Amino acid sequence: MSGGRIYLLGNLGLDISMGPLPSMPAWGTEAIVAKSTFRPGGAAGNTALALAGLASASGLRLEDLESTAATGLVLSSPGLSITVFSVVGTDTHGRALVNHLRAAGVDTSGISLVPQLPTSVGLALVHPSGERAFVTDLGALAAADERWASTWVHKPSGPGCFLLTGACLLPGLPPASVGALFRQMHVQGLRTALDTGWATDNWQPATVAGWRAVLADTDIFLPNELEAEALTGTSDPHSAAEALRELCGGTVVVKMGAGGALVVDRQGRRHIPTHPRRVEDTTGAGDLLNAGFLYGLCHGFTVDEAVALGHRLAGFVLENRRTYFPAVRDL
Repeated sequence: MSGGRIYLLGNLGLDISMGPLPSMPAWGTEAIVAKSTFRPGGAAGNTALALAGLASASGLRLEDLESTAATGLVLSSPGLSITVFSVVGTDTHGRALVNHLRAAGVDTSGISLVPQLPTSVGLALVHPSGERAFVTDLGALAAADERWASTWVHKPSGPGCFLLTGACLLPGLPPASVGALFRQMHVQGLRTALDTGWATDNWQPATVAGWRAVLADTDIFLPNELEAEALTGTSDPHSAAEALRELCGGTVVVKMGAGGALVVDRQGRRHIPTHPRRVEDTTGAGDLLNAGFLYGLCHGFTVDEAVALGHRLAGFVLENRRTYFPAVRDL
């Protein structure tokens, strides 16, 4: 896939990150952390901002986006068409999220604002190791269902890629609906990519079976190693990657944090290392790798080069605590 457009369907919301937290406090008690951050995010938000930064002339600073968003102006016109489909509330957070993305040059025409529900909020509790546990209030994301999707499903067109990210946080679009959506995207000339995120039912058998079936219509699958294990029943990431490739038939990239990534496609299986960096909070790491990977594919990179770009992008943004989204030249 070289050139074209990138369409993102996924969770959009306010991210709150708190840590380091060595252990979870017991019910009825309290703990103090040294740092907390409030960021526009969700998987779709993180991916869109990172893509817009890469495609910009000089990168994007969050503080500049915030000040520009308040004016309704566009700070950057990225050299890549990026469209987000999601649902937020009409509250202050929802409007701010849309304005942030618009200021970054992202097409926000696919984002619906609903008055009945609040914008989604995600809380990341960060361990000193950088690992996280998430708690999410879905809020307006509950309105992202088949009826809502029918209002825009014919708009995306190729060449390009359609990524569904944070899929398990969109309960109104179960695996069967996603499979049908992906088949429609193929008809419209787009490659399909999937990042399920963690299943909130902890991967019950019906959930596993449903997402395994979706892989038949998935061109690029982007799980982390825990999700790969849940979908295959094997704790060995190499075996899990091979098993997922048999279901997917396209390209599988298993993300392993500081351990790099495993790629399995028609050329075989290989390990793409990363260069571990000291970051206090790895929230959004997988979304950032997805962004670099898809950007690379759209610009003629090989799969391995695109994964390497994703690694570098994730490390750069996390070192800057998600306050700066670099242009390609920064990397």
